[in-house]
Amino acid sequence: MKMNKLYMGLLFTSASVFCGCSEYEDTETQSPQPDAEAIGANFPSEVINSTVTPDSISFDVMMNRINAESATSINVKTIQNTSDFVSNPPTKFDFAAEKTSSTISVKYDITKCTFQERDTLVLKIDAESKDHIYGAGYLQTLVDFGVDYEWKDSINTTAKDNFISDASFPIKIQFATNFDKKKKKTRSLIRIQDYFKTSGKTTSAGAAHIQFTVDNDGRKNPKLIWDDTDNLGANGSMNFNKKDIETGVSVEVEGYKEPVKLLMKDLKVSKENTPSTNAEDNKPETVNVTYKVEYTLYYKDKDGNPVDYKNPKTSDGKYSTTFTVNFPKVETEK
Repeated sequence: MKMNKLYMGLLFTSASVFCGCSEYEDTETQSPQPDAEAIGANFPSEVINSTVTPDSISFDVMMNRINAESATSINVKTIQNTSDFVSNPPTKFDFAAEKTSSTISVKYDITKCTFQERDTLVLKIDAESKDHIYGAGYLQTLVDFGVDYEWKDSINTTAKDNFISDASFPIKIQFATNFDKKKKKTRSLIRIQDYFKTSGKTTSAGAAHIQFTVDNDGRKNPKLIWDDTDNLGANGSMNFNKKDIETGVSVEVEGYKEPVKLLMKDLKVSKENTPSTNAEDNKPETVNVTYKVEYTLYYKDKDGNPVDYKNPKTSDGKYSTTFTVNFPKVETEK
């Protein structure tokens, strides 16, 4: 009797397996095939990070396609164009026969841009979905655009600023490696990047870059970047954020439940005449220069009005930082 039950159970299990396989085969479908006429146009990147120097006039955007049999044009729409920094956004990409890619040089309006602040251009292929279901790439692309120089960490030094600390603190001086547009090599652009974060006053990112140009000969005659229009070229037509500069620093202020954000403005830079006692002064291939940068800090009240955050240690309420830079000497062109 037990054997009969076992035998019947095995028969039932086998029948179930065969039924399952048959049912699977009945519901199997073929993968859809792409349209033979599909072009397969796509942007190779979903996001393009584009940073150009101030003396440039354009940036590139590329589109690819799969079907390259004949020449064609692919229409695109502009989804976003912050500050209208691109006066005439592209409307199409043209492909030559047998070419799988097309690159457009997009001209931007430098007067609509703010130095070191990002703008956005979003382009979308004029279609609701890809016409080639297996095509790579993206239907739209976002260009994260900015105007800036290339910066390189070069010189370590220390600074003193009574808002930051009662003691000296380390900072790093950066050079703009591609600054001299006219190739005269008579001026250099230097900076302390994100000053309040670099100094350790805050861990939050800000935009308070202290940036100024100096003569290569003796590293004198410092000018804030927006004041050196003779050397900036096209940059002289561009906007600079001279106020509402984010410091990344928040402080407690009486009457406010939450800490308020400090902003910086009214920057000034000068060369100090105080002789340096650094032993590096004796090296003929270097030159030591001490600079003083003055600035004002403020916050915005509940109505958005500026309120100075004054330094109680000075008569004018302003803050200042001094630092000495041991520059390598530069041979200037005659």
